[in-house]
Amino acid sequence: MATARVLLVDDEDLVLRAVTAMLCSGGFEVVQAAKPDRALEILGSLQIDLILTDITMPEMRGTELARQAGFLQPDTPIVLMTGGFIDPADLPEGVTLLLKPFLVGDLLGAVEAALARGAELPARPALSIHRPRNGSAEGLKLDVRQVTTA
Repeated sequence: MATARVLLVDDEDLVLRAVTAMLCSGGFEVVQAAKPDRALEILGSLQIDLILTDITMPEMRGTELARQAGFLQPDTPIVLMTGGFIDPADLPEGVTLLLKPFLVGDLLGAVEAALARGAELPARPALSIHRPRNGSAEGLKLDVRQVTTA
């Protein structure tokens, strides 16, 4: 099976680096975008298997990015990350919500579940929420060959 390509969108450099390391530890290829507009450019030119985006960003909310991404790559699963409160009614249909802070296992579980649902369903499923659980991030290694900064 080919490596899944994840578009990671977050305006905070530390989050981009940490989440990239987590995704790479799970064998995913990561394409980074520090701004939602750049993410939309990438979606217009590169096939993406999953979009992982923060909700709170100054230029555009992750929920709006998810809606616009649906026009460019409609079958691409989307995982939204947030550390704050969000009304589920404000979320686009079919997204997965991942609550911060999370551990490596939480992130990889949410990404793998979203990819599995996307592969088996012709339409986006209802909202799925992944809450953090206890675990350890020990032994986390970053394979920089899997990271593309766009």
